[in-house]
Amino acid sequence: MIESSAPTQEERLIAGLTHLSIMLSLFIVSFWVPWVICAVVYFVFKGRSPYLRKQALQALVFQIVCIAVGGFLITLGVPTVELFIGAILILIGAFIILVGCILGIVATVQCFKGRDYSYPLIGGWFS
Repeated sequence: MIESSAPTQEERLIAGLTHLSIMLSLFIVSFWVPWVICAVVYFVFKGRSPYLRKQALQALVFQIVCIAVGGFLITLGVPTVELFIGAILILIGAFIILVGCILGIVATVQCFKGRDYSYPLIGGWFS
């Protein structure tokens, strides 16, 4: 844990919903909405809760990387969808976003349990 005391019920709920906000990228055309949610939580709670600060920063960075890379590959693949490479790029981009959503659900469950969660690959860099 990043602090000596366990996170409160409110902190666990907010952290979990922050991680779960990546699911909005599947249902809302505006890909930036999850980023705004994470950024707002980060800036509102960064001085009050080390647990929320870390979880919001983890979610923000992970979502930016995941949605940006996945979206870029899909956008790159659409004009060349007739070619085999275009279809492959679309599938890889969709897979990245899908894995991001699955990891967001895993992070949500961990936060609801009051555990500290760090995403694979980026976890150690942003805490």
